Amino acid sequence: MAAEVMTVPLGSYFGVMNWTINRDVWDALSPGQQQAFKGNMAQNIGDIVWAYEADDEAAIKAFEENGGKVVDPGQAFVDAWAEQQEATVALTIEKGQADGIEDAEAIVTTFLGLVDKWTGIVADAEGSKEAYIKALQTEVFDKI
Repeated sequence: MAAEVMTVPLGSYFGVMNWTINRDVWDALSPGQQQAFKGNMAQNIGDIVWAYEADDEAAIKAFEENGGKVVDPGQAFVDAWAEQQEATVALTIEKGQADGIEDAEAIVTTFLGLVDKWTGIVADAEGSKEAYIKALQTEVFDKI
């Protein structure tokens, strides 16, 4: 077992793999079937996110109960992580352009703007699962 674990806000995984569907399959669904997805996915995602949070808290508690120490990272790590994030953004744009995506920079910029938007939405929810689910419903699933 590790002696220490750092509390580092590395960011979220921004994926949608719990709900990915081919356009042709989606179009073949009846309006009622589509609504069943749209009406339930915000709750599904909220349940998944809160389950991860509970698992994280339980793991940290068990770690500490077994003698582990949770520490804050030093400034050198924080600075190195910020530098790595910037390099990753630049590399992503470069790779997209190399692959022939003409608007790669605009796509990445839009994505980063959405990350900022959702970081704010999550902060505004102040830990409320219900507020998070409501935001998902109105900001995403009601618009499909």
